[in-house]
Amino acid sequence: VGPASEPQPEPTELEYSGFLHLDGALLDMSSWPRPYMRSEASAAIKVEGSRSFIDETLARKSDVHTMRDGPARHLLLDSFQRRLIHDALALARAMKRKLILPP
Repeated sequence: VGPASEPQPEPTELEYSGFLHLDGALLDMSSWPRPYMRSEASAAIKVEGSRSFIDETLARKSDVHTMRDGPARHLLLDSFQRRLIHDALALARAMKRKLILPP
């Protein structure tokens, strides 16, 4: 294999100029109100089980700050982060700038 060529911008980004650099934590929970109540199944991909189990799972609400560590908490926090990234990408595209995420 020959030498790698220089990276090129996507054709849709040829008119982009500058950068939008995000800095800091993508999900700073310290600024969230306490309690911050959410449905534990709000970010679930699929809920299976008996009707009573499903109804109870969908109705259960917890404070995000005190949810036990597990798949439900992970999916909920991940949904917040994905929404932030989606918004940042939309803003960068509208400004015709490349998005730089924090490390």
